[in-house]
Amino acid sequence: MKHFAGALFAGLCSVTALSASAQEITASIWFPDTYPLVTDGYQALARTLEEKSGGELSLKVYTGDSVLPPGAHLSGLRDGIVDMTYHAGTYTPSDLPADNVLAALGISFNDSMVLTAAVADFYLNDDQMQEMFRQQGVVFLGSYASPSYALMRTSPVVTLDDIAGKKIRMPSPIHAAWAASVDAAAVNVPSSEMFTGLEKGQLDCAANSPNDLKSRSLWDVARR
Repeated sequence: MKHFAGALFAGLCSVTALSASAQEITASIWFPDTYPLVTDGYQALARTLEEKSGGELSLKVYTGDSVLPPGAHLSGLRDGIVDMTYHAGTYTPSDLPADNVLAALGISFNDSMVLTAAVADFYLNDDQMQEMFRQQGVVFLGSYASPSYALMRTSPVVTLDDIAGKKIRMPSPIHAAWAASVDAAAVNVPSSEMFTGLEKGQLDCAANSPNDLKSRSLWDVARR
């Protein structure tokens, strides 16, 4: 497993306005149930919300693509399919251009906690960022930055010759540019399709957080 440059800012949580009579809030996050942001984030929020409201409010969390595929979380939120989503702006660059600029800058840094705090502060307090969310008809709630990315592979990659021609799942244009610089082929697929791609040979490598080896069971198909 080779560490890939930097931490990627990938989180955009938003919520539409709820009616006064709403008792259940619905949320969608495409990560699996085992992912830390699900277990320690959304599911923990659901428990806290029910406890603090005395049972008057509840949060129903849908995981994976059971309700929305990764790229549809912004439009699904706008359309009222769910009340809250986790959305990565890299899936909708034309809708959230400023978010994509920060995502590109984020790979230069390794401290995901600092990135998370800095981006949240900027998004919450900058008038232009708030206007971007108003134009989308959503409300920004918080940010998330992944751990430093790594290349999880089905075959050894030690030298530049080894990586040349490899099909690598890349999450954004700036990552794809890095792949091109080492003569690899960037493949743009959602993170939910990494396991199948590696298993079936459609991918040689997947660039994502190392915790996906466990959370998504990638260690069953990417042993290098």
